[in-house]
Order: sequence, then C-alpha cells, then structure tokens
Amino acid sequence: MKGFQILFMLPIFIPILLNSCKKNEESQTNPRGVILTFDDNHAKDWVWADSILSVYNWKATFCISHIGNMSSKDISLLKSLENNGHEIAGHGYLHVNAVDFIGENDISTYIDEEITPMLDSMEQYFDPIISFAYPYGSRSLDIDSVLFNYFHVLRGTTYGRVNSSELKCVYNSSPLVFGLGIDSHYSHFSMTYLTELLDYARENQIILIFYSHDVVSQVTGPYQTNISTLEYICQYITENHMTFYSLSDLINIE
Repeated sequence: MKGFQILFMLPIFIPILLNSCKKNEESQTNPRGVILTFDDNHAKDWVWADSILSVYNWKATFCISHIGNMSSKDISLLKSLENNGHEIAGHGYLHVNAVDFIGENDISTYIDEEITPMLDSMEQYFDPIISFAYPYGSRSLDIDSVLFNYFHVLRGTTYGRVNSSELKCVYNSSPLVFGLGIDSHYSHFSMTYLTELLDYARENQIILIFYSHDVVSQVTGPYQTNISTLEYICQYITENHMTFYSLSDLINIE
C-alpha cells in the first residue's frame, strides 16, 4: 500500500522538483541584482549601516585602504562585517593613483609599495583578498594585466548618466567591472535615476555595480551616502526578489 501511495504521488512531486531545478538554473544563468561596494576605511559607520540593513539579508563588499593606519578596534569592526557574510577587499595600502604613480615610478614599485604590503597586512586578519577596487578609478589595461596575477576581480569606476544601452556599471561576464557612485555629491546621482537603473536590472536580468564611501544619517559633505539611499536599494532588491552579490561572487556566475 505504501509503495502504491509513493507511485501515486510521483506525478505530483516530479513536476515540482523539475520546476525547482529550473528556477535554480535560471537564477544562475540569468542573475539580477546589485553589488554594493564601499571604499576607504569607515569601519564604524559601515557597522552602523549593517545593523540597520541586516534585516534585508543584504551583502556588500568593503574595499579597504590605509590598513597600516587602522586601529585594532577598526580592524575588529571590519572582521565583524566579514563574519556577517560581507566581503573584505583591497583598495590600496597607500590609496595612490595607480596611473600617476606608475608614470613617475614603475609597475614593480607600485606592486612593492601599494599591493604587496596591503595583502600582507590584510591577510593577517581577513580571508584571502581576491577583489581590488582602484583608488580614484585610475587604471589601464597594462595595470589590469599585472593585478590579475594577484586578484580575481578588479573594479574601476564610471561616471555620468547614460542611456541603458551604454551602461558600464553592469556585470558582463568580465572580471573587470565598473562601479557607479551613489554618494550624494555626484552630479549623476538622483533617486529617480537610481530607480531607473534598478528597474532596468530587474527587467533585463542584469547585475548593477555601485560604490559608496561613508554612510551617514544626514549628508554634510562629499563622499557620503545617506542611509536612506541604501535602505531604498535594499527594499527594492527584497521586494523584487533580486539578489545581493559581492565582488567575489562574480567568479562563480556563468
């Protein structure tokens, strides 16, 4: 009798199982969502933001610079972010402009002074660093080719308001990606444009890449993102069944 019941239920379970597999496959081949990245070393404010945004099960990548000047307390705060599922990435030991620095020195000196000491210091405290965000977005193909010996994913920057067909702040299967700033002082930033980008990502199954710096409750200067902006993004992603990604997640997306 039990065997008969199992056979009787198979026509019901099999379509459900196949539909579940199909949905999992679609989520991998047609990802849609955002990568939120944060630059420099605003550990205290980032942890504060995490305490507010954690209700959305969000995920972010925190790109650290000047780790040699960071206090043990700040490092502990950053470690708590990593323990909460966020990625810790590199943003330079001295936060130098790569193109300008190499123009005055050479690529070997850049690696010796900006990359190697950063990795040596960061990997004392965090998981292996596999993503790097260029300070000032300053990069070139020649520099990329060298840094890909040290990192799996590189992030540059893009600016301005463009047509959707010309967007650079989208993941296109390349390990080199470009983030669009969402700090309030950028001339291209507005909640209307942000909504347009999120709508485009939802409708076209793409991943957007954003970058920010400090997170504040009230903007008082440049390089600050209002917490309300991040809450809006997180609400949108959650309500539209989209996904939060880190930079390192890109290496596992087809």
